[in-house]
Amino acid sequence: MLRRDAGRSERAAGAEAWYHRTMATQTPTRLVLVPLPDFVHFPQTHLRLDFSAEDRPLVERIFLGDGDEPPAVGTVLLKPAWARDEDAVEVFSAGTAGRLIDFESLPDGGCRVLIYGEYRFEVRRELGRGPLREALVEPLKEPYLSDVDPEVIAVRDDLVHVIGTLAEQLDDHFPLSHEQLSTLRDDDVPFETFVNSVAASLDVSPIRKLALLADALPERARNLLAILKSRQTILELLRPYRHLARRAAVN
Repeated sequence: MLRRDAGRSERAAGAEAWYHRTMATQTPTRLVLVPLPDFVHFPQTHLRLDFSAEDRPLVERIFLGDGDEPPAVGTVLLKPAWARDEDAVEVFSAGTAGRLIDFESLPDGGCRVLIYGEYRFEVRRELGRGPLREALVEPLKEPYLSDVDPEVIAVRDDLVHVIGTLAEQLDDHFPLSHEQLSTLRDDDVPFETFVNSVAASLDVSPIRKLALLADALPERARNLLAILKSRQTILELLRPYRHLARRAAVN
């Protein structure tokens, strides 16, 4: 189990208890929601989205806003038809708040936005339906974890090892590039950024990614490691049959 920094003082431990009490009763924040059909955004990661010329006026209103700084927006995953409940709620409640960091015009009149995730949230209720889909959301902060905690280091080392093995075996089929892997292996990359970057790039279903997003950071790291280890096991089981795949390619 990942622990919080065991080296902190009793005063810090008391502050932590206060911190978790305040998080439980935190006042909801009002956000414009951006429902996505097949993307799950994670905090401390970038997400690039393309929009058509028809959608551009609304996109500019959502992401650029009226002030000097871009407003925070909340990305949420659209529910597939089979997952919608009786009250026809169209989006899952877990999401990520982020802000625009780049806006690009496309030749066809559309646009491309690049947003950076800031924090997770839970949708409490939507505020009617209009051109801008707004909701009250409760921000969810991660539990404190020290990057120098021995258990955090152990989980990170396990992730780096498994990712490296999979990248070597899958080569170009691995979802992270060699450059991205090199960056993530840097010890200066915070643990949350490391875990979320790997989770965001993972080639699993959006529903599975959403489950990772809903997990608090310690559970997300462990579940991510379990997913990667299961893939490693499958590849090892298939190792004796790889020559058949090469023959099929020749034929």
